[in-house]
Amino acid sequence: RTLNYINNNASKYPEHSGMITIARGVVYGNKAEALMIKGQNAQARELLKKSIFINLKKGGDNQDAEFAEIKLGQLFLNVHKDDSLLSVLNNVHRQLDTVKNEYAEADWNRLMGSYYEDKSDYKNALGYFQRYHTLKDSTTKRLSALKQSDANQQIAIYEKQHEIENLYNNNKLQRLYLKMAAAGSLMLVAIIFLVWRNWRRSRLDVKTVSELNKQVNEQKVNLEKALEEVKRSSQEKDRILRTVAHDLRNPLGGIASLTNIMVDETENNKDLRDQLMLIKDTSTDTLELINEILEATNLNSSKLNKQPVDINALLSNSVELLSFKAAEKHQHIVFEGLNKPVELNIHREKIWRVISNLITNAIKFSPVDETIKVKAILKPGHVVISIKDNGIGIPDNMKDKIFNMFTDAKRPGTVGEKSFGLGLSISKQIIEKHNGKIWFESEPQKGTTFYVALAMSERTRDTHSDSLSGVTLSN
Repeated sequence: RTLNYINNNASKYPEHSGMITIARGVVYGNKAEALMIKGQNAQARELLKKSIFINLKKGGDNQDAEFAEIKLGQLFLNVHKDDSLLSVLNNVHRQLDTVKNEYAEADWNRLMGSYYEDKSDYKNALGYFQRYHTLKDSTTKRLSALKQSDANQQIAIYEKQHEIENLYNNNKLQRLYLKMAAAGSLMLVAIIFLVWRNWRRSRLDVKTVSELNKQVNEQKVNLEKALEEVKRSSQEKDRILRTVAHDLRNPLGGIASLTNIMVDETENNKDLRDQLMLIKDTSTDTLELINEILEATNLNSSKLNKQPVDINALLSNSVELLSFKAAEKHQHIVFEGLNKPVELNIHREKIWRVISNLITNAIKFSPVDETIKVKAILKPGHVVISIKDNGIGIPDNMKDKIFNMFTDAKRPGTVGEKSFGLGLSISKQIIEKHNGKIWFESEPQKGTTFYVALAMSERTRDTHSDSLSGVTLSN
């Protein structure tokens, strides 16, 4: 009746549409609780998901969403779906850090205790039940203070209910203590038996194992020393490489700038101008190579600072910036984004570098007047980005080498653009540090399509679960 009333009268109050939507979410959660009591768990689960989806958003009743998630956790506990229960409880725990809710936190500890009790992990179960009682007592005292103004009879009834609940909980704790004691006794008997049996049967084996352990420890120490030496050598190599690259970058940048000025001042001397242009182009290409080397050596040492990034906006920005570069070859970049915004937890600058590098390669190895297609697709648990060109393709003898550092599988672009063989290696390292995948499909003279798959966070995956296609991600 409440839902019918809301639906029939919502149009009369357009200025309160947000509050009306929140009201629907609250009613869904209440109805689900009634259905759980009647044993209609499937319907209750769907209503709880709708309630959570509505009120977990920004501007929704976040505390009611937490209560709905607690109810969903109780449902999973009732039907013994432990994995689903643990997933829900982990979500609630993260939310409680932001949206404080002492009542939901108390029930969260109760469900965690029940989860570990089902797993026979009585030590963890005891800890969570104790925290549940502590929070429950705190909320009970607060409620008691709020109800001071009620009638004495109501207070007496409430105190009796609380006393009954305490007796029930104490009984439950006593049963838990008894189970823990029984389990501990069985473990102690088993340990004594095993020690006695091994003492009788394996005195010689103990000596042999000790010798083997000694050898293993010696080998471990030697391996650790060798690994440390390799690590120091690698760090020293990277340090020298960064130092040399950094020291070369400034003078080469100065050469490129001075040459550019000299080119402008020698318009009448064609031979000298051509020679200066050659120096300028060589300096610029060398600077680009140095920047690639610095990026490659910094990848392993730099920290990956991730943040939520709208993938549509990132791709659109890359396409917009590189459209000018494509226009130099009379090429056109077509971008097809996701139907709705999706945020991924990534390092914005590094993923932007990967996408820009793949689009730049598509421009470089595509003929004049061609079209390059950039597309984002939502798949189960992932966002897959594709960059497709109709260029010269990748020969079969180069396909297993293009992701290697300083690979010899490099060719000039369709109008003679330089290629250093570092960009794809750096891109692969960046994607793998994001726990993603990068691969390609290519036919010589028919074009190449590069794919980048980036995983969505669990919360983003749940939010967009209705939009996911059934296509399986493959490499």
